[in-house]
Amino acid sequence: MAQSRSVTEDELKVQAWAQALHAHGTSEIFRKRAGRLSWRTRLRDFLGIALPVSLGIVAANTNQTVTAFAIPIVGILAGLQLLLVIWSIVSRWDEDYWYSTNAMRENSSLCATWERIARLSGPALRADFDRTMIQDQLVLERDSAKGIRGGRDPCLSLPTLCTPRSR
Repeated sequence: MAQSRSVTEDELKVQAWAQALHAHGTSEIFRKRAGRLSWRTRLRDFLGIALPVSLGIVAANTNQTVTAFAIPIVGILAGLQLLLVIWSIVSRWDEDYWYSTNAMRENSSLCATWERIARLSGPALRADFDRTMIQDQLVLERDSAKGIRGGRDPCLSLPTLCTPRSR
């Protein structure tokens, strides 16, 4: 029967640095998602204002040639804007943006916490490590539901450590 061994302070510190790296990476993924969603929602909102104003300007124009030429163009753009709005509602851009910005902040905070833990020693190291590992697992479960798969390395779970993989 194999004996279980206790994890040393150095091993906990290595795991804490690895967790910090993973939390930082997850934060970056959500930062990029939030950036994409922010751009899309700004485009949607801009077109939602610019196209009706453009249509009003075209309709008020007294030059029949310009009006006859511009109304079909503005109409096509308005149709595309409508499709963009439908897409944003169905895809829940606003909700995903909110989640992504919060997840980015939460993972950035976790990264800072793991870095702080990696610099600790003594009983505080073990206590903070265990408490933060529970918090990290809760965050990982929520992030996984939003498509961040694999997040943290399963080899980092206690009480055993994985051996480094060969390249």
